[in-house]
Amino acid sequence: MLDRGERDSKQLEAAFAHLQKHGKYERHLAVADAVLFLRSGKYKEAIERLSTVPKGSAVREDALRYAGETLYHMDRKGDAEQVFRTLKAEFPDNTDASRWLGVIFYDLGAYDPAIAELETVISREPENFVPHQILGVIHTEFEAFEDAIKHFRNALERKPPDKPRNEIQLELARSLISNRQQPEAVKLLSALPESVERLQLEARCAYAQGQA
Repeated sequence: MLDRGERDSKQLEAAFAHLQKHGKYERHLAVADAVLFLRSGKYKEAIERLSTVPKGSAVREDALRYAGETLYHMDRKGDAEQVFRTLKAEFPDNTDASRWLGVIFYDLGAYDPAIAELETVISREPENFVPHQILGVIHTEFEAFEDAIKHFRNALERKPPDKPRNEIQLELARSLISNRQQPEAVKLLSALPESVERLQLEARCAYAQGQA
């Protein structure tokens, strides 16, 4: 959900071939190689390649960013957190560090630091829908449904792609129902593709309105 660094595989392969041809870019090649492993789910190989990039290298920032992502996908969230903390300390303007720390803190149930990191992302990337979506989910956990509704609506205003848009609309509908705004939820759900989740939420609305 937070993978801003994901690239088209053909572009990566072209970059990989170019770097192989020019041996002087050994560290760049290590990162490009690692990204290919990462996108293929070969996390151990990705970490091994990234570990060859020394501190002070011109590609240190990218190496840390992809190492953190790889460790996250290996379910080594504590290690990933430390890598992203290092990335943030060495490169304070790197938004990916705050993005991933926000996700990790959310996964660990550390909501206050998660909110702080996600608000940093929002301030730097105002058109990014993802931090608003996660903040909406966090406020749902707090049962602060009005705040959750605000963030889900903010996420939708940023025009996410169809799949996450449908997910956000369902999350918004849940919050509207929990906030006793069933008529708005019904209207929202009626425009969504039919699914088990939609039918369940419509049933909740009907029950709450005494129509079940």
